[in-house]
Formats: sequence, C-alpha cells, structure tokens
Amino acid sequence: MSDEKTRVMVVDDEPGFSTLVATALSDRGFQAVAVNGPEPAIELARSGSVGVAVIDLVMPGMGGLELAAHLRGEHPEIEVVILTGHANLETAVEGIRQGVLEYIDKHALDLDRLERAVRAALTRAELRRENRRLLAQLRESNRLLRRLNESSAQLAAAGHPDQLLGTLVRSAKSLLGAESARAVLMERNALGDLTVRVAAGDEAEAVLGAHFGREDGITTLVADTGVAVRTPERQQHPAYSPRCDRLPAAWPPLLCVPLSRRGLLGALTVAGRSHPFSVEEEHMLVALARVGGIGIENTRNHEHSQNFFIHATEMLVTLIDAQDVHRTGHARAVAALSDMITRRLGLPEEDRRTVHYAALLHDIGMLGLGPHILASDRVLGADEGELMRRHPVLGAEILRPISLWEGLLPIVRSHHERWDGKGYPAGLKGEEIPLGARVVGLAEAFDTMTRPSPWRAARTFEAAKAEIEACTGTQFDPTIARLFLAELREHGHLLRRPSAEASSATTPAGSPC
Repeated sequence: MSDEKTRVMVVDDEPGFSTLVATALSDRGFQAVAVNGPEPAIELARSGSVGVAVIDLVMPGMGGLELAAHLRGEHPEIEVVILTGHANLETAVEGIRQGVLEYIDKHALDLDRLERAVRAALTRAELRRENRRLLAQLRESNRLLRRLNESSAQLAAAGHPDQLLGTLVRSAKSLLGAESARAVLMERNALGDLTVRVAAGDEAEAVLGAHFGREDGITTLVADTGVAVRTPERQQHPAYSPRCDRLPAAWPPLLCVPLSRRGLLGALTVAGRSHPFSVEEEHMLVALARVGGIGIENTRNHEHSQNFFIHATEMLVTLIDAQDVHRTGHARAVAALSDMITRRLGLPEEDRRTVHYAALLHDIGMLGLGPHILASDRVLGADEGELMRRHPVLGAEILRPISLWEGLLPIVRSHHERWDGKGYPAGLKGEEIPLGARVVGLAEAFDTMTRPSPWRAARTFEAAKAEIEACTGTQFDPTIARLFLAELREHGHLLRRPSAEASSATTPAGSPC
C-alpha cells in the first residue's frame, strides 16, 4: 500500500488527546495525523489520502457516528474505528449501521488492541479499493469488448480494402480514445526494404508510396517483426522516425500493432492520449487488427474472384458472339434490358449483379448445339428446334462446375419458362419461376423481336411493346412486364436501333405468345 493510501487520521475535539493517539500510532509504523474536530476531518478525507478514521464518539456539533456516516457516504473506502467512554447497545447498533469496524474504550485505551483494529481497518480499506479497481477494470474491459464487437461488425460490412482500412482507423481511434490513428499496408522489395502501398487515416498521404528500411521507424519495425510496440513517449522510443511515425497528436503515448495475414504486411498505429495505453488495450488493438487483417484478406480474395468472374464471363460472351453470328451483341443487349428492369424492381445490388451476369450468359448453352445450328440462315426444322430447346439445361450444366456462377444457374436454366406454365424445360408456372429468370426471359424476348435475323425482319419498338402487352399474364410476369413498359416509355429512346425502326411493323415475325 502506498503512503497516501495508508494515512490514519485521529479525530477528537481535544487536540491533546488526538495528538497523543496519533503519535502512538506513528510509533507503531502508521502514517497517522491528529485532526481537531469534524470539519477538518471532512476536508482531509476529500484529499483521498485517508484509509482509516479513528473518531471520538462524543464531539460538540457533529458526533462521531454522524461524522462516520458522512465520511462513509462520501468515501466508502474509509474504515472507521470509534473511541468512546460512553458505549451502549444503542450506539453500537447505530455504529454497525454506519459501518463502524470496532469500538475501543477511550479512557482505558489499549494501544495493542487499537493497533490490531487499525491494521484490520487498513486491510479492509485496501480490499475495498482493490475491489473497486477490479470492478472499474471489468467495466472498462466490457466497454472495450463492446466497442471491439461493434468495430468488428463495421469491418465485416466494409466491402473494399481502402474502405475497410478507413473503417479500421476510425474504429481504433474510437476504441482507445486516441487523438490520431493510421493504418498502412506495405510491400517488401528485392532489397528487403518496405514500400507503403496503401495508407488510411491521419496524414496518410505523407507516407503513401514512401520507402523505408526495415528499422526505419516504429511502424516498419512492427510490420516487419509482427510484434506490437507500446510506449508512453513515442519520440523517446529508439525506433521512432519522424518520417515514418509522425502523427498529429499533442499527447506522447503511442501504440502500434501488426496487420499480419498471409501475403499481408502492415501496421495499425494509434497515438495521443493523456495517459499511456495499457496492456489490455494493446491486446484489444491486436484483436481489432487481426479482424481487420482477415477482412482485408477476404476482400482481396473476393476482388480476385470477381476479376476472374468478369474476365471469364467476358470471354464466354465473346465466344457466344463468335458462334452465334446472326445475333452478335444479343447477350449484352439482354443484360442492359435486364438492368433496366431490376432497377425498376428496386432489387438489392447483389441481386442485380446476379441477374446481370445471368443475362450475359443466358445462352451459353448454345455453344453445345454446334455451329451448324447457330450459323443457320434458315428456319430450323422440328428436330433442330427440339435440340435448340435444350440450350437452357446445357447452359446450366456448362456453368455448374464453377462455384462463382452457382447463383446464375436457376436463371440460366429457367429463362424460357412462361408465366402460364407453357414454357420449357420444366414447365414452371408463375412465381415457381425464379425472379431473375422472369426478368431475363422478358428482356430476351424484347431484344429478339427487335433484332433482325436471316429468316425475319426486326419489329419496331412499338410493335414489340404491343406484343409484350398482349402476352402479359401468359408468357410474362404481369408486374415485370408493366415495369418494363414504363421504363421503355421513359428511356426507350436510348435503346432504339435505326435498322429496327426502318423495318415494317407488319413484317411477319411471329408472336412470342
């Protein structure tokens, strides 16, 4: 126990007696002080240095039990020993209520007993302080854990590495109450030096693109070794480098933890606070950085997957265009029309993306039919037409082995189903048909009607719109058809093909119904 927390004050309205008792306690190793009356005792207690109050029971103005109640009310950690020559059952009961530890006869004062009582009181006072400290620590730990969970949830919602890094910096500052924070991702060159490739947070632009040696700063040291650095005086740390570690913070404490995952090299730094960062806070920031590192790794993997997805889709669409020579651009046109519909439907971005890519690949099954069918410049015979009807199933089978395209399969397989159940391949009806397939089916029908082929002329937009109205509720989902027609009325001029408008509206083109 520190001296400030072991002070014993002896309170009596008789200065001679209080001084005598305080001196006796001092001789026995206590830091004791004599206090003349209740008011000075209250003032001294407010200094926070009193652990035990030895109080005379009877004093003018404010009695010992009243003083004990006042002290315990303001400072629950203070233990009270009563000196009295007037003890009775009533005062004893009241003393218990006020938390008095012991009564000692003032007129026949037993100093050994008083010493034991004071030592016991100091032990209890220290236990109370420790309990309060542990309770405060527990509350702070719970607060940090709640903030850590909140920050982790925010990191999980971030979709791009740059966005995630910015969220990580804001979370770190909020979690630890720091003035400033910065996160960096680095790459190691052939010489072993580190280059900052991505930076977010305070003065991030000052380090972005900079080259540092392995020991040129706390940040590079932590990134390179994977070991956190916690210092109360950042500029006094032997690895500190203004070029690498300077942050806009008036207070000197700094905490830097690694951002380390497979293929990831970086650091997260917080700086500036009136008091040093604790070991527990270091553990919290390490945990936050670990979540951030996992998130960055996941977003990078997702980006790589998306890049593969986009490039593979583009290659397949190009291949379809090369094979299906009479409908070059059909897949992209259907995707554009599907985008119009899903925007009108108000679908979530992820669902819109799925429908878009399904529209691009809806006819991928055509590649399994052979060039003699796709390049034919005549109306297909019955057997060839039956073979053509297999392309939705073939398309789903072509895409099935690639897990990234799993969400496209129901749309590709069902885009020739009809609202009235007379479509193919499964004869699905109404809302049994996946929503995306209903969208793509309508978009494809419109593009097919307005696109010329060797065996029929293209319809005008007005004629195609009339066909969609006529087939609403039979071939097409009524809601989707209505929204699509409304979209065409507003933005159809952006889609018109001059060649289509030049064709006769009465040229036989067949009815999609």
